Amino acid sequence: MLNDNNIRVRLIDFLTTKRPAPLSIIEELHIENGRAIADVVAIHNNLHCYEIKGESDSIKRIKTQANFYNKSFSKVTLVTTKNHLSWAIKNSPSFWGILLVEHTSNGSISLKYVRKTNNNPYFSKEASLMMLWKEELINIASDIKIKTRSSYTRSELANLISCSLSKEKILEVIRITILTRKSLRKAI
Repeated sequence: MLNDNNIRVRLIDFLTTKRPAPLSIIEELHIENGRAIADVVAIHNNLHCYEIKGESDSIKRIKTQANFYNKSFSKVTLVTTKNHLSWAIKNSPSFWGILLVEHTSNGSISLKYVRKTNNNPYFSKEASLMMLWKEELINIASDIKIKTRSSYTRSELANLISCSLSKEKILEVIRITILTRKSLRKAI
């Protein structure tokens, strides 16, 4: 059976062999204060979310998850199986990519694009910043010379930063911050 675990392993292998390869791949990235968890995120110049729906998963949850993913990521791809494909094509946002996962005749797992990913028109600079920790947001604000108070919430910090930076700069600071966070974890 094609489930999250075996699809995820194959997806990560697939992403690392693509050119250009991602700078990093993050699994289980919390967004929107933990209201959603992105299965796999490939970090390029932007953050590309890959949501996995295996054969026995409930695909209809995508409608709720899409609200969170659409605000947080500039690109989103649904990775799913043949039994969910028709529903996914009809119901997932039209700018989402769709990757079909299938068993091959030799027992391996193949991935092929059914629909290419397009830029997300609903991306929110403020919502995307909410995947960062408060300390990280304070550091970003300090770097761009925004005065903050320790009483500011993550939401207030994200709002201040999003008003001060372009979409491209927001994507850059998020990318750098998450890559730094991952490097620090490896060092520990």
